[in-house]
Amino acid sequence: MDIPKKLPQFNQERAFMCVVGSKYGIIYFLSKGVLMPLTEMEEELPPVDVNDGFFLRSGFGEQLGTWEQNQEVQTEIEKRFFKKIREDLVTYIKALAPQTVYLFCPSHIHARLQGELSSITNVEIVLVKKGNFTKEEPLSLLEMIDHAHASKDDPRDPSSVQENDTGAKEKQKILLKAQQANGKLA
Repeated sequence: MDIPKKLPQFNQERAFMCVVGSKYGIIYFLSKGVLMPLTEMEEELPPVDVNDGFFLRSGFGEQLGTWEQNQEVQTEIEKRFFKKIREDLVTYIKALAPQTVYLFCPSHIHARLQGELSSITNVEIVLVKKGNFTKEEPLSLLEMIDHAHASKDDPRDPSSVQENDTGAKEKQKILLKAQQANGKLA
């Protein structure tokens, strides 16, 4: 797919755009005005027994039932999915040699990917936004990358917090205290 002229064209660099959720992800390749999907990953939930995870509890003369997915199964699914993401990214990084990987993912996945990929590869990893963006169109994600490039504000700077942000005053207080603790302000 051709990238519209108003968005970054990636003429001077090759980049990946990695969009990851809890059980679904897609990796795009960006270069010379073209956006191309490389791979999609999805982790299927295992079939669940009707009584698996079903608990009965008695109280106030009634029996109440609750259902909860087995935590061990959930953890195993997350491990398999994360391993697949990491393997695919490393394979494509070695094959296509991008300069940058733009991530759209939840914070718990970002921390793991950042740590493992930085030790394996020499590619710059940029978290554009935290959250689940797997249902977003690729062009709207490119707009977010463009917006992130346009505003190179340091997110650790208290002045970078915008007034209409949720909890803006609290964020500014926290960032100011962190700067003082690091000795950046006298």
